[in-house]
Amino acid sequence: MDWVQYYDVSVPMRDGVELVCDVRLPAGRGPFPIVLLRTPYNKNVHPESTRMENISQYLDHGYGMVIMDVRGKYESDGEFPIMAFRREGDDGADTVAWIAAQPWCNGKVAMTGASYCGYVQVYAAREHPAALCAITPGVFGNDGFGNIVRRNGIPQMSLLIWALHHATGRVAKIFLLDWAKILFALPLRQLVEATGMRRTAVFDRWMRHNHDNRFWHSMGKVEALADLRVPVLLTGGWFDLYSSAVVDSFVFLQQQPHLKGKIALMMGPWLHGMGARESGELDFGPTAEVDITEVNRRWIDGWCREVEADPIPPVRYFVMGVNEWRRAEQWPPVATEEEFLLLACDCAANGLTGDGRLDDCHGTAATDRYIYDPAAPVINLGGNVLSFGEGMTAGPCDQRKMEERPDMLVYTGEVLDRPLEIIGFPRVELYVASDAVDTDFVARLCDVYPDGRSINLSTGIVRMRYRNGFDREDPMAPGEIYRVEIRLDVTAAAFLPGHRLRLEIAGSSFPQFARNHNTGGDNWSDPEYVKATQTVYHSAEYPSRLLLPVNPAGAEDVF
Repeated sequence: MDWVQYYDVSVPMRDGVELVCDVRLPAGRGPFPIVLLRTPYNKNVHPESTRMENISQYLDHGYGMVIMDVRGKYESDGEFPIMAFRREGDDGADTVAWIAAQPWCNGKVAMTGASYCGYVQVYAAREHPAALCAITPGVFGNDGFGNIVRRNGIPQMSLLIWALHHATGRVAKIFLLDWAKILFALPLRQLVEATGMRRTAVFDRWMRHNHDNRFWHSMGKVEALADLRVPVLLTGGWFDLYSSAVVDSFVFLQQQPHLKGKIALMMGPWLHGMGARESGELDFGPTAEVDITEVNRRWIDGWCREVEADPIPPVRYFVMGVNEWRRAEQWPPVATEEEFLLLACDCAANGLTGDGRLDDCHGTAATDRYIYDPAAPVINLGGNVLSFGEGMTAGPCDQRKMEERPDMLVYTGEVLDRPLEIIGFPRVELYVASDAVDTDFVARLCDVYPDGRSINLSTGIVRMRYRNGFDREDPMAPGEIYRVEIRLDVTAAAFLPGHRLRLEIAGSSFPQFARNHNTGGDNWSDPEYVKATQTVYHSAEYPSRLLLPVNPAGAEDVF
């Protein structure tokens, strides 16, 4: 299809700064409904790229397309307000109003995009621009301290690397650096300095605000989503950095009466880049391959065009293992029953050579111990991270290389004789002690295949200083026993007959999360670290256990 293109069009914001966009319109008579994408990743599109294919899909279906560089990036003026979403909200609302006033717009505007391009939609929608009809944000977080820059208060290293690439200048930096070496720099200030970046103030602020306070609230809280009024389609992946945040956002939105019938959720077996059939080391089959642009366009059709759109179920989710799509009216999609397995062993659960097990009764050993050394952390193999090449892979991967280590506790269940389907948030209740004043505990749920592969499904972490809340830091008393709960990433997976469940417990998952120095100091400026001896209790008095949201009915609504 032919279209008309206008390059480098300036759009004035309320403070006088001009942002720049490209406008593409279908050939023929307008006006048209417009789809807006605001991006920090460069509005300029190669004519043979996947991005151009996505643009063409909208144009072929009668939409105009506007792509804008956000403030301070590429062609646009001003300073990039990284993660300062109130600024992005104002800019987005001003842009929607400008588009609606153009003769080629019929007064209806939708927004699309994922990741940072998802955040800017949400915060523009909170400003209630009159012409905005629908948004389609994908793979985004909802809490600065809880799941965006940090996870439960712990710096997420892949997000910091993203910021080093994209947030320290007008254009993205492509570093020729040995990330595997640089990532181990302590403290984190040295990592930033090693890249040669001059603008480090943003990292200093992120790393020095060690409580959940007003600073972090400027990046959003899930409660801020209550201000949304327009229809919202949320998309995410089970192995994305923000998988749980997307589902939590949907759960919150479905509780808002004014959004009844206006929200939908789609979760697939994907990484941060959605839609592929392969993630990490697994191929989930042809049904996992989805055209996310088409999904978003169909949602926009239903709210921005006077055409009858195909009905979209409120919830669509992919169940891994059986590799099939399900639909539901809400989340949780089914009435799951929480079942638990106890952590147990008779000798020691250290590594694959230990006798750790998941069982319905306690073993003869009441404790397990390991030493967590920040200088030699357990490395995450894949997982819910942003992928940055070999130094930071994402998705489902075989964990056996790490499970051989004596500083990881490994608890494995019996071979299953029938499918076990879990849908939701697994949890781990641990009774722990340490000889350090602060430390981390990581829990990872894996699916052990008949050939021995141990594939990660879901991970969670707790930093002990935040065990009583993110608004304070409470040191541990060395040797004292504490009960902590770790919520793992949301998932939907079937453990098939012949497979086994496995739970890993470790002191780190690096470079997914910044290492705890065990000193009570901060990651940014404290160069000191010490080893910590960790004790996990599992007995009648201290029943550490894995809790699973089990779907007792199994597959019911396959499509």
